[in-house]
Amino acid sequence: MDPRQLFFAISPTVSPDFVDRPGLFAWISDNCAQVGIWVALVGPSGIGKSQLAIKYAYHVLNAEVPPLVFWVYANTQTRFEEGYRGIAERLELPGRDDPKVDVLRLVSDWLCDKRNGQWMMVLDDVDGEKVFSPPKQQEQDSLSEIIAAYVPQSCNGSVLITSRNMNVAAQLVGCDNNIKEIPVMEEDEALQLLGSKLQAEKLQRTDKDSTMELVNALDRLPLAIDQAAGYINQQADMTVPGYLRGFFVTKCASGTSDFWQDKNVPVSAVTTWQILFEHIQQKQPLAAELLSLMSFFDPDDGTEEISFDRDLNTLYASSLVTITPGVETCGMHALTQLCMQVWLSSSGSVKRYEQNFVMLLAKEFPVAACQAVTQARKTCQQLLPHIFLLYRMGPLPDRNMVHVWAQALTNAAYYLQEVRGRYEEARKLLQRASEICDKQLGMQHPTSLISVLHLARVLLSQKKYSQAEVLNWQALEGLERELGAEHFATSTSMFYLAITLYSQGKYEEANKLSWQVAEARPEMLTTTSALANWLFRRGEHNEAERLSRLAIEGWERISKAQHLDTPISASGIAHLLHVANGHAEVARAYDDFAHKLGAQHSSTVACRPRSSMLRKLTLQLLRTVIRGMC
Repeated sequence: MDPRQLFFAISPTVSPDFVDRPGLFAWISDNCAQVGIWVALVGPSGIGKSQLAIKYAYHVLNAEVPPLVFWVYANTQTRFEEGYRGIAERLELPGRDDPKVDVLRLVSDWLCDKRNGQWMMVLDDVDGEKVFSPPKQQEQDSLSEIIAAYVPQSCNGSVLITSRNMNVAAQLVGCDNNIKEIPVMEEDEALQLLGSKLQAEKLQRTDKDSTMELVNALDRLPLAIDQAAGYINQQADMTVPGYLRGFFVTKCASGTSDFWQDKNVPVSAVTTWQILFEHIQQKQPLAAELLSLMSFFDPDDGTEEISFDRDLNTLYASSLVTITPGVETCGMHALTQLCMQVWLSSSGSVKRYEQNFVMLLAKEFPVAACQAVTQARKTCQQLLPHIFLLYRMGPLPDRNMVHVWAQALTNAAYYLQEVRGRYEEARKLLQRASEICDKQLGMQHPTSLISVLHLARVLLSQKKYSQAEVLNWQALEGLERELGAEHFATSTSMFYLAITLYSQGKYEEANKLSWQVAEARPEMLTTTSALANWLFRRGEHNEAERLSRLAIEGWERISKAQHLDTPISASGIAHLLHVANGHAEVARAYDDFAHKLGAQHSSTVACRPRSSMLRKLTLQLLRTVIRGMC
């Protein structure tokens, strides 16, 4: 694979107006040229750290024999993990789609292997110590490991870090000589950037003294210069001197706020943002609404472009958002997000946009199709960082929004469990949803009970059977009382409780529940298959066949409606057809699955019309179903 293709596919691009900073670039080149070294660029928001890193990465790729270059956003643990998953996809590493495989370890092992050649990794925006520090002791999963262990100090690779936090950089790099604190631009560099950003006619009407005064007023900060030029360009009658006058007025007014006096927030960038935003509010209020909503999403991962082209173009032209070409996502600079959130808080508008943010995530997370549809899985993956923001944010005080908040977390937990096999992360989401629902809605509320049910499912996947049984009984009793015995949620709870009981060898109790599930929801094939197998082994062949036929009819109803998110066990279908003495029907099941899911899907493969496979499946089920392993 061409190293350039690999990097281009997963990285941001160099700004077309990038201004070369020779001294800094020479330092980066000299230090990063050493194989096995870790180097860090440190500086405040908007100083241009990421652009320098991107420029150097492209410079490396233009070498005669370029190394592989990987770009990983690392402002949160979730973003770091997604970066590694992107690397695994591009490298086409075997096992990357297996939920049981630790993709972080998979990529790390590949990086450590000298046979794979030279590589360089950029870890962008490493600002939170929690991302690369040991978390509190977890129970039994890979999340208890230090994330830093997955970025190897290898003799065939080097690492370039960008960060606002000097302590984090020092902790990772380990040597002050390998840390470069990025200063503001030199005056000539800032003038060059402003000149490339301003429209030609605006530049021609401006004298050098005015432009010099402006770039110095903006602290020669690249982000502030970008946004100031964007504002000047949008106003037909706006000049550089005119902007300067407005800038100083706004800056003086902003100085009365404690927030603007925060040493970590460049006043020039805050002022240029405020001028831009107030203008957009007046001239294009929908664009201001969109920016307000976007400020609640992960700033780097952005949101999918939907139908806001005009508003997005306005925000992009103002340097308030970024748009990733070819990916159909947009994001914003972390400093812009901070300004937006503080403004929303001071204006009393936070609640409205928080509610919209929560409702969007709950609505757009395509949980129903995430197992079978590739695009749905991609969408889930894109939305996952925003779900973790929601997790940290907690529910809104409004009682009516608790249900929506819990639904968003439950949807994400389903994806993490069923598609990614990341059980501990799913458990954490559901544990928090359950606790919050209990506190704000009461444990007998259906939303609380459904959260408990899903939490029990995850514990079952983790083979924590006794804990899962307690929660399943709690959910079942509550759902029967609140929703009735015939409700789907009640049957689902009964379904998973039966599996949990089977798993612990409590066969009589499990089979009693299995009959209830089979009569109410025969399409839940895992439980029905277990019961049919148990009857078959006891010699009750007629009952086994009757139950099998009942389940197959239920499956056919679901199949015709194409509700492929229903808990269907492919091997269960094959076994039930076999028990029902319907060998020809196995072929029909195979055709149905092949048409809907594809010939290589696990459900299709399990139902292939081969007698040898059927015998193998049957023998396997006879050995394992009773042990609760279906």
